[in-house]
Amino acid sequence: MAGSDRGPSVDQLAATDGSNQRELRDVLGMFATGITVVTAGQDIPRGVTVNSFTSVSLNPPLVLVCLKQGSAMHQKILDCGVFAVSMLASDQESVARHFANQTRIRGEEEFRVIDWVRGERTGAPIISGTLAWLECSLATVYDGGDHSIFLGSVVHADRRDHHEALLFFGGNFHRLESSRTERPPPPINSPIPPPTARDSAGPCERNASTGNGDHS
Repeated sequence: MAGSDRGPSVDQLAATDGSNQRELRDVLGMFATGITVVTAGQDIPRGVTVNSFTSVSLNPPLVLVCLKQGSAMHQKILDCGVFAVSMLASDQESVARHFANQTRIRGEEEFRVIDWVRGERTGAPIISGTLAWLECSLATVYDGGDHSIFLGSVVHADRRDHHEALLFFGGNFHRLESSRTERPPPPINSPIPPPTARDSAGPCERNASTGNGDHS
């Protein structure tokens, strides 16, 4: 990989200077991610837009999300011990912006403008119309600098037949339309064709991880 002498060094990025942190954020923003809303709580639920989400393990089923230390959502998950993750579809940019808005009304009013249902296992809100959703019990919390890494044990998961995803790239929202096409069935009495590279890919090759965390 070709190098460049234009960017700051590792030591400079680690400094507290705001311009260097902005440079690092811009670099990390070149990694396209999906968008999720992480939620917790029953009587007074909370939610926040998060793109720092990834799968960790299939057996046992584990995922992680990164949340800013000191944020309300950070404390809410610690208090509840469970949380839900809703993966947003391409037509849900307004939902992502709502839960990313630091001036939004909190408490019960936070969810009154959003369609949602309670999770079957955790009671945490699950956003309606999303691509997929997970309910998790909190397994472990790790220190991650100015964020904490919440490792969740998946207790329930589901998805719907919708393939257009909402993405975040370069500081902006983008829509990813499905490129999946249905292959016609083989003619009668003809041999079944071998699987394509996409069909034969392992779980790691099909798995997509996401990037940097929340600021709620």
